[in-house]
Amino acid sequence: MTIKPIINIHTVVSLNSLKYFKYFINNHIKKSSNKSQLRFYAHCTDYQAFQELAKNNTVEVFDSFAHPKNFPSGSIRELLRKWKTFFKISSKAAGSGGHLVGLNSIQNNLKKGEINIIADADTVMLFNKWDLEIIKLLNTYGVIGTPYEDIGGFSSGNSIYQTYKQKPNVVWMAMSPKFPWNQLSLDHKKNINIKIINNKLSRLYNLPVGYELVRDVGWRIPSFLEDNNIPYKSFVQIKPTSQAVQVIKTGIDYHEEYHLDGIVFLAHQRGSNQHPFRGNKISKSFYDACEGLL
Repeated sequence: MTIKPIINIHTVVSLNSLKYFKYFINNHIKKSSNKSQLRFYAHCTDYQAFQELAKNNTVEVFDSFAHPKNFPSGSIRELLRKWKTFFKISSKAAGSGGHLVGLNSIQNNLKKGEINIIADADTVMLFNKWDLEIIKLLNTYGVIGTPYEDIGGFSSGNSIYQTYKQKPNVVWMAMSPKFPWNQLSLDHKKNINIKIINNKLSRLYNLPVGYELVRDVGWRIPSFLEDNNIPYKSFVQIKPTSQAVQVIKTGIDYHEEYHLDGIVFLAHQRGSNQHPFRGNKISKSFYDACEGLL
């Protein structure tokens, strides 16, 4: 199967992340080889973001918050949110649950036969002609993406409760059309962890025996890769204060940069729903560092 050179880029967008998303689009276009290959999709979690982006003819906009099928049904709280959406009582899907609503919207609208990318609005592309590299790599791998922080990191800590490691997650994940990605569920099940009780589970999630997998958004990705025999490639995550050679020298380990075969590929601020775009030290230092490199 020859992969078409069209790349569909899907992002969850809220009112607070609007400015991040506009920067994201310009940045990914500027660092690409051919902007005509790129298609951008905003999966909005509130009416204000939807209304604002509907004016932008370079983006296809989805009102994710308005469709009950995008809402999970696990808890009473989630069922209530779905009910409010069904009866058009609410015009937003807030918080981490809102992000999941946007991700479910993405999964419901993946473009068949073409490359699809899921990306956070506060990721910055640092690799020149990145699109050519992704197209080339997806002829070998089924998915390429960012991994979670290793055990003992700034956010992960040393607890036995961890996300899976060294496999792609939805911070920035490029998917080959050769595999049935529309069948992947990204729903979380945070109320119950998976205990790593044997070597099989240890290899699957790259966690030591005795640890527990936190079933956060996308926790099924490792088993989906295994069940569908999907070859994958993960970036290497580098922190700003690490001893490795890093380029985003903010000194704030909240930030993340990712390397591909020893070369910086992209960076991630984190927390675009909490931090105003360039409105505090966390955001301003990150974008200043990225632009200094660009």
